[in-house]
Amino acid sequence: MVNQNLIYLVDDDDDDRLILREAVESQMEQVEIVEFTNGYDFIKKMENPTLPEGTVLVLMDLNMPRMSGLEVLTQLNTMPVGPQLPVLVLSTAASPDIIQKVIEVGAVKYCVKPSSMAGIEQLAKEIKEFFQFSL
Repeated sequence: MVNQNLIYLVDDDDDDRLILREAVESQMEQVEIVEFTNGYDFIKKMENPTLPEGTVLVLMDLNMPRMSGLEVLTQLNTMPVGPQLPVLVLSTAASPDIIQKVIEVGAVKYCVKPSSMAGIEQLAKEIKEFFQFSL
């Protein structure tokens, strides 16, 4: 795979991954989405990643078992691949303290998970814009 957009989707909720995948794929023609059901498996993959020449984005839930999104961000900071991976954190939590901590640890953006299809579609449009401006 060369010059293709890649999204690592890290979320323990099957429905959230499915809905977000469908919304993003409806907005973008050339995107590969690789799913992980927990942060631990994602970190293991990042120990020896094969990144495409295109743009990469990590969409990650904050509250996951085994390894939270905050723990994943902290671990990524210690890895050579970390600076190459912009992370957008998604969560139902809207606490300003949590948001500030996530940004301080290295996320490029924090979004409260949308509760409606219109919100999901808007998020997918923002993800598409990220890729357009990263080219």
